[in-house]
Amino acid sequence: MIPVFYHVPKCAGTYVQNSAFHILNMQMHNCIRTYLQDQSNHTVAILIGPPTRRVKTRYVYQDYQEFKKQMPIKNLQVKCLIICDQGFSIRQEILGIFKQPQQQYMLLRHPYERAYSLYHYLTSNNSKHEPSHGSIQSKSFDQYLQSYEMEDSWLIRQLLNIEDNEIINQQHFNNVCQILDHIVIEDISNADDLLKQMFGTNNRGNRPIYRNDSKSVQMRPPLSSFDQQIIDKFKERTIWDHKIYNHYVNKSQP
Repeated sequence: MIPVFYHVPKCAGTYVQNSAFHILNMQMHNCIRTYLQDQSNHTVAILIGPPTRRVKTRYVYQDYQEFKKQMPIKNLQVKCLIICDQGFSIRQEILGIFKQPQQQYMLLRHPYERAYSLYHYLTSNNSKHEPSHGSIQSKSFDQYLQSYEMEDSWLIRQLLNIEDNEIINQQHFNNVCQILDHIVIEDISNADDLLKQMFGTNNRGNRPIYRNDSKSVQMRPPLSSFDQQIIDKFKERTIWDHKIYNHYVNKSQP
């Protein structure tokens, strides 16, 4: 069964992608090739095990449509699919290419933690390679929490391909739940447990396990430390994000 991982930004997705490469490389004796396709930002990483030879290049960049034309899809030893955020809207097309049985996985993060991480990432030099680097105009995090720059219902919009100017409602939530019900979902604190579910092991050699205790996390103020007006505005904008997180991570009723 092919593990399929949905890479939600700022939810330990890069850690899972890098870990998948190292775990499979150990299992396949350094015979893992990674293809990264990008067609209009619809990106999917496909980890493939060549049958005989070692691979010196870690990533092979190739246009998504060209990959489908050139590669003998049915004969590939596909070990993992990683669908990045802009590929969520064409996930059915991506999954439909491969005939092998698939199990889907995703990591989520508390909406406040994700908002804090995203803000500080996009306003720092760490994101200078990203097209969205420097896009946030808010001068402070508390200003960002109250602004329309902060993402609302991001996962719903990506999975259902809904524009930013459309208001999310209960039907949208119900529709996205029909998708998420078929995905194994964990909090980012359980990233290594998820890897074990995906590959039967989370052994990455001598590489460190995932720890969500970076300096920025230690400096993160609790949401309760802000004025009530800011808290209310944040909760209003992220009401559907909270519902998803609570239902699939905290296992509460929707």
